Parts: sequence; C-alpha cells; structure tokens
Amino acid sequence: MKIKSILLIAAVALFVFPTQAQPTNMNMELWGPANYSVSEPTGWGTVNLDNLGLPATATQEIADPGELLSSARLETKSGHDLVFGAGSGLDTLPGLISLGGSPLVGSLGTAYTLMPTSLDFIYKSNILAGDTGAVLVQLSHWSGTARVIDAQGSISLGGVVNTWTSANVPFNYFTTATPDTLTIIAMSSQALYLGTPTALPGSILWVDDFVLNVGAPPCTGPTAGFNSSSTLLNASFTNTTTGTAPFIYFWDFGDSVGTSTAQDPSYTYSTAGTYTVCLIVIDSCSVDSICQQVTVTSGGCPAPTASFGASSSGLSAIFLNSSSTTGNVVYAWDFGDTSGTSSLQNPTYTYSSAGAYNVCLTVTDSCGTNTFCQIVTVVSGGCPAPVANFTYNANALIVTFANSSLTTGNVTYAWAFGDSGTSNIQNPIYTYSIAGTYIVCLTVTDSCGINTSCQTLTVSSVGCNLQVSTSSTDETAAGANDGTGTAVASLGTAPYTYTWSDPGTQTNAIATGLAPGTYTVTVIDSAGCVEAGTVLINAGSVACNISLSFLTTNETGLGANDGQSTVVATNGTTPYQYLWSDGQTTSTATSLAPGVYSVVVTDADSCIVTGTTVVQAFVCTLTGSMSSTNTDTTLTNGTASVAATGGSTPYAYLWSNGSTSSSITGLVPGIYSVLVTDADSCTFTGSVAVNALGCNMTVVVSGTAESQAGANDGSATVSITGGTAPFTIVWITSDTTSTISGLAPGSYSVSVTDSAGCIGAGTYNVAGGPIVGIDAPEIRLAEVIVYPNPANELINFKVRNIDRPTVYIYDLSGKQLMAVDMSEDITTLSVVNLSRGIYYYRIISGSGEMMSGKFIVQN
Repeated sequence: MKIKSILLIAAVALFVFPTQAQPTNMNMELWGPANYSVSEPTGWGTVNLDNLGLPATATQEIADPGELLSSARLETKSGHDLVFGAGSGLDTLPGLISLGGSPLVGSLGTAYTLMPTSLDFIYKSNILAGDTGAVLVQLSHWSGTARVIDAQGSISLGGVVNTWTSANVPFNYFTTATPDTLTIIAMSSQALYLGTPTALPGSILWVDDFVLNVGAPPCTGPTAGFNSSSTLLNASFTNTTTGTAPFIYFWDFGDSVGTSTAQDPSYTYSTAGTYTVCLIVIDSCSVDSICQQVTVTSGGCPAPTASFGASSSGLSAIFLNSSSTTGNVVYAWDFGDTSGTSSLQNPTYTYSSAGAYNVCLTVTDSCGTNTFCQIVTVVSGGCPAPVANFTYNANALIVTFANSSLTTGNVTYAWAFGDSGTSNIQNPIYTYSIAGTYIVCLTVTDSCGINTSCQTLTVSSVGCNLQVSTSSTDETAAGANDGTGTAVASLGTAPYTYTWSDPGTQTNAIATGLAPGTYTVTVIDSAGCVEAGTVLINAGSVACNISLSFLTTNETGLGANDGQSTVVATNGTTPYQYLWSDGQTTSTATSLAPGVYSVVVTDADSCIVTGTTVVQAFVCTLTGSMSSTNTDTTLTNGTASVAATGGSTPYAYLWSNGSTSSSITGLVPGIYSVLVTDADSCTFTGSVAVNALGCNMTVVVSGTAESQAGANDGSATVSITGGTAPFTIVWITSDTTSTISGLAPGSYSVSVTDSAGCIGAGTYNVAGGPIVGIDAPEIRLAEVIVYPNPANELINFKVRNIDRPTVYIYDLSGKQLMAVDMSEDITTLSVVNLSRGIYYYRIISGSGEMMSGKFIVQN
C-alpha cells in the first residue's frame, strides 16, 4: 500500500523537507492557506531564508504522483542551514523546529499508526564536483519536547542527470516506535545532518512525485518500455510497459517543447535531428522511466556527415570541425571523460588527467543528424603531443606528399589517400587511377600521443589550371525555395561539365530552385581537370498575415461560469498553436467566467497575432412593481403586494415581516420590503409604505444602470407627488438628496416623510453594465530573417526596409530580457546567458511597425 506525503521545500545550503505520514484514507492534510503556486521552468527561483514554511498548493503539487507539471528546483547557497518539521496533531499549520528542539508552532496531537518502509521520488540533477548530492531521509517522533530518530536511509545523486529518473530510499529502523515526522535533507556535501563542510553553491536538484511506502515491503512496480518508428518529421511511439495496470504515462519528446500523457502518442518535430525521448510510467506501486534516441529527417536534402581533426599539447586538445552540412548547424561535442561537452564549432578542451579518450561530434542540420567518433590521446608530462601536418605537389594523377608534422622520438605514419589507398612511409608518392577530388588524412603517433590532419586535394589526368568562381541569389521568401547558384569556369579546356550537390544533382552552370543551405558545384573540363566551388543560399523572410475572428457564447446562468469562445485563425500557415490568458491551449476555451480574454496564436512560420474577446455575465430580467393600501381607523388592516415579472418561474418571496407570499395583509402603518428570487437565483428588491387614512403622498423611484462593468456610475432618483412639504428623504446610503449617483450595481431603497407624518418608500435596482473588452493590436512579422535558429551562442537578426528598428527579447512569461537598437541591417546578439528554451522577439520600427516571432536557445 502507498500513500501520498506532504513536502516542505527550501533552497539553501542544506535543503530540508519535513513531512508526515498520512492516515490510510489517502487524503492530503491542508498546510496553511492555498495561496502559493509552483511551476516549471520559471519555478521557485532560489529561496535564501533560514526559516520558511510553504502552504498546501506548493507541497501537494510536488508530492502528487503523476501530476508532473510542477516540480521543485533546489539550488545550493553558501552559509545557510535550514531545518523544517511539523507536529502530528490535528492542527493544519506547519511547525518550525530547531534541531533536537520542541515545536514552535502546533501541537503534538495523535500519533499515526504507520510504519513506512521506503520513499519513492523522481529527480533531475546538476551536482557540482565536490558535492555528493546526498539525500538523507529521517523518520522520527516527538517524545515530549525531544525529537527521537526512529529510522533513516540515504542515497547519493551526484553528477548530471538530464532526464527524469526514479529513486528509492529504503529505511533502516533504530527503534520500534511509530514515527510521525518525515525529514528530507537534500544536496549536502556529505550525508551528515547539518554537518561540515557545507554544500558548494550552485548545485541544482529538481524533485517531484514523492510517494511514501508503508506496511509490507514495496510491491513490484512497472517496467517502462517503448518502440518507435518515424516517417520524415513524424514519429510514432508504441508503449511496451509491463506491470500491473492502470498506468499513468508522461512522455518528453526531447525537443524542449513536446510532451504527452497518451499511451501510444504520435509527435511531429519542427526540425530534423536525433532526439532523446523519455517515458515515465507510474502505477499504484512505484515509478519507472526509460529514454531512447529517435531520429527524424526532413526529406530529400542530403544528410550531414560529421568529421573532425584533433591536436593536443599536454592535457589540452584543439578540435577542428570538418563536417559536411547544409544550412544552419548545431554542434554537440562529447570529449569522452563523462563531463566535458561543448556546442562550439571548433572547441578547445583541457582534460583533468592523461589518457586516450573517445571523442564524439554530433552535427545536426535541417537534413538530419550524424555522429563521428575517434580516439584522442593527451599526456600530463612535459612531453609535447604530436601535431600532424603535410604538404603535397600534384602532377596530373601523381601526387608527392611531404610530411611536416611536429613529433617526438619514434614515429609511425598512417596515410589514407581517400580512394581506399594507404601508406605507412613518411613521405609517400601516390598515383590515383582517375581524376577527382579526394580527402587525404595523415595520422602520426609517437611516444607523446596521436594526432590526425586531413586536407582536400584535386588531381587530373593532365596539368590543370582550371578555376571556378561562384555567385548566388538568396531565397525571396520563406518556403519559396527559389535560390540560385551560378558557376563560371575559366582557364580550363572547354567544354565543361557541372555537378551540383542539391537533391536534384543539377548539371547546368546555373542551379535553380535551391532551398536555403550550402551547395557545392564540381566542374570538370574536357581534359579531366577538376575544380570545385560553393555557394550559400540564405533563407527568405516570412510575411505574416494571420487574421483572427471569435465565436463567443456568454454565461448562461447566474454564477455558472460556463462561457465559451472559439478563435478562428486564417491566412496563416497551419498548424496553429493557441495560448489563452487563462492558460488553455486549444482553439476553444471553455468554462469561462465573465470577463475579457486574450489569446496568442502562433502559426507554423512562427508568426504571432494576439486578439481579445469578451464573455458577458448572465443578465437577470426579473423585475417587479409594488403596491399598498392604507389602514382604516383601526390602523391594523393595511396591505402590501409585489407583482413579479420576467426572469424564470417559480418565484420565491421573503418580506421584511417574514411572510413568504406575494401579498401581505393586516399591516400597521410603516415601510415594508420584499426580496423576490426566481428559478435562476436572480433577485428583485422592492419596498412600499403603508399609511393611516388621510395620507395621499406617492413616491416613485427611477434611475440609470451602470454604463459598463466596473464603472460604478449608476444613479437613483426619488419623485414625490402629493403630501405636505417639506419632505425628509433618507436613502439606504444615508444620502438625503432626491438623486444619488456614482452607484455600483445593487438595490438602493429610500424613505420619505412629509411634514404631516405621512411616509413613502421605494427601491431602485441598479443593473450591472456590460463587460467592455480592449482590442489588442495584431503583432505582425515582416521582412525579418533570424539565424541560426536554434542558436547556441550568437543569434543574428537581419531586417530589410525597416526604419530605425529596435529588437526586444522576451521569455515565455512575457518578461523583457533585452532591448537593442538595430543600427545595422544585421544585428548579432549573444544568447550565452539565456537558459535553454523558447524565446520571443519583437522588432518595432521608428514608425511603429511591429514584427515578431520566436527562436530556440540550445545552450
């Protein structure tokens, strides 16, 4: 059997979360006012306080298995220790305690009767070297004012874990007492409670889904598993999880955007590449997870080929990328020592110790992903690592190679001539069988290490002077794929043949219909001489013309909060994404309370437009008219009546004298009021006077409704006929004038007394005004190119025909992060300090023209 547990969290040098085992009814105990929320990625930030208690909303979200939308992000701070605890009594407030002390708040109350065996949770981590990432769990109970530890368990979560991973902490009991308090101490530098040294600042731990196991030992949980297949950018996933159903599923598709809770989801990626897809499975017993890599492609363009060279000096290595790619490229280096990575094109890395490391480079462009690995050796002593290098001289098909490497001691040479030919002599002479372009690599190995250098050379059947110059035109608009490349051959022997590296392998001097990217043209003249050139086709800009219309249904009953609005987007590129101001993400927002709602619509070209709509409150139509008859000389037989109209029958009546019919009789002189309620819970309030014989004063009350919701500008006026002046007027607001104004919606009654003692009364019901929305301007993108997207360190904004533009950068919460005047056609911004994720940009010209879109940071 499993039960949920409360979690109190703080982010300081030691993180201590006390919580309590709950009764077997599975209910969450309420801990303080529910006025605190937790969300990721904005999260909690870092809380740096000595004492902190968090209320129910925060703790329940973190401890609720399967919720997975909110987690606690904990980051160590230096110099602070924090302890939390809670009594086990019937009170609902948390108690702050000091180590070994009595509760400062709360009573001890009734002890629980459960014996927990272990604690399950899931986590991600980025633990700094020197921190063990230790998690210590203690079970205790209060004995008077002393805290007695009954059991504890611990695990170490050191290192970097980028995907949600399950963890289990079994308990070792020291006593036979029943514990009532659970304390969790996370990210200590050692597994000692408030021990030294304190945690290093900067370690980060994410935790979620705490489940406390009680009673018998933990049952057998699920075993997560899945298969996948892909067609172009679309991937389909088949769940193969085993265990005892029912299961809760949570998928993370690895692109920082896509998630799902379906059993067998399908997902369409925005760009080609290899993604780490993770599945988390939760059943009534425990949690399990699995991650696999899935590769999707974008179509006919050539997949990239990863390649690089490396040289080392001491423990430092320099890596030079030589990959073949198309368009914008993302680089991912793994330096083979479990910790070193980089996203630079040509990085430098220093190892902590000498050795041979398997270094891998993964390149991702718009056509796919490819990985290349090779062994790189570094040494720790004074012996310098070799540096491979060579020169060559080509005479027709015969090439003479001259080694120029820097080496120490005995050296071995390994030549690869690019056509399957090899050699192990220092300065080889090699004859190619046919003219062409080849990649030649020399690997040198000495007592200090190994290094490789590669160069591209072209050979022909005769002496060659062929030259090739190139030019290009960019894509005219996003998605047009109408770029061109032109090659001009000279100093060779005509005629020339041309071969382009585009998907169609065009063979003319001018290649047309090119998508954005880099293309190579190979030219061969009639003598067999070969030369190559490249062109770069830049992406065209996106013109955004999304239009929005709304189909809105108002609230259908008083307090029903059942309004609905559907936004219809046209003139954009499907599919559309929706984000309503209340957090809903489909085209139709439901269960809406009266109010103004905005929606942000984004199409497949990252065009963004914002619109607003209004859900009006239910309008009550119930009204009524009042009448009365005066008493005779007995002063005990007056009558008062209300005639209700409109609204929904049946009507209910409640008079000020307690009567519940539409008319009341046997009345003495005085003022009588009535509350009428219809079947929709709408109300009408009226009042009327009963006088003695001889009074002929008539009182009529009129007024105006509120002009719009929140204006509070209604009015009420009393008109008097008959009676004997002067008159005394008293409103329920204590005003004494015939007209009162500036009124909020509601009922306003008035009493009037003339100089003869006759009385009159009336009530005016000020109706609420309609909700008035504010039209949000459409935000349009025009003539803007943003590259590379995704970005790692730098991102470029290229604008055309924009007057005095300024670019603004926002995160997903709408917080402005940057504002930069764009003095040039191309403005380059650093995104090194931005976290991995999606960001929005807005460009505003000096004339007020607005353009916007989004980009991805992959730091």
